[in-house]
Amino acid sequence: PVGLDILKTNQVQIGRVGEYIAAAIITELGWHATFVANAPYDLIATRQDQLLRVQVKTTESAKLHSGSLSYQWSLGAGFEKRGVDPKEYEILCCVGLDARRAFFVSALQVEGKKTLRRSAARVGTCAAEATSWSDIVSEKCL
Repeated sequence: PVGLDILKTNQVQIGRVGEYIAAAIITELGWHATFVANAPYDLIATRQDQLLRVQVKTTESAKLHSGSLSYQWSLGAGFEKRGVDPKEYEILCCVGLDARRAFFVSALQVEGKKTLRRSAARVGTCAAEATSWSDIVSEKCL
């Protein structure tokens, strides 16, 4: 059916735009972002001799959940939608496409999770991006 092809294309496009947004944010934070294909992560972030693997998840827009506006990401991987495995990447980047903003979380903090929800207020700022990135980087790269 034609409708399914369009939906799949749009989902791929949504994911790709999220990856570009994540790469731009990482670059703005002073790191180099390289796109990766055929791996359980989407980007490699490097700075000098530091290297971090980044998985990007993108959702189109914030929605009302229990009376408050929030974003929700599906974190599962593979056909069976297994949860986050910190052996596959160090950082999870969650992008809110409508706001063109993201936040970062250590894969260790969301190990095994299949979904993640954050209030729109916590995602929609440049400060949230910088703070969430630096919190993880200071842990991993001392």
